[in-house]
Amino acid sequence: MALIYENKVPNTYRSGFIKKVTEISSKLEIDPNWLMAIMYFESARSFSPSKKNGIGCVGLIQFCPDEKGLNYKTINGKKYLLSDIAKMDYSEQLDLVYQYYKSYTG
Repeated sequence: MALIYENKVPNTYRSGFIKKVTEISSKLEIDPNWLMAIMYFESARSFSPSKKNGIGCVGLIQFCPDEKGLNYKTINGKKYLLSDIAKMDYSEQLDLVYQYYKSYTG
């Protein structure tokens, strides 16, 4: 079954991306189309893990700084520099997306 916006994911990593989104969605007990829609919108239709917006957020789901002026995001007690998040490849960042949404499973 094809996912929404699947054809918008860059060809260079499309198959791995779709496979990982499906796996993560299964763990989160959500429809993978929901996750695809969020990432499509948040990454400005690019599915780019390095995509930045004008207020300092970055990535597939636009991780934003914890506090104004600080350049990190805390996920499950671990601090990640936004610049490091932007350098992650799609697979690493999808792992972070999973960690971010993990507490909302089901």
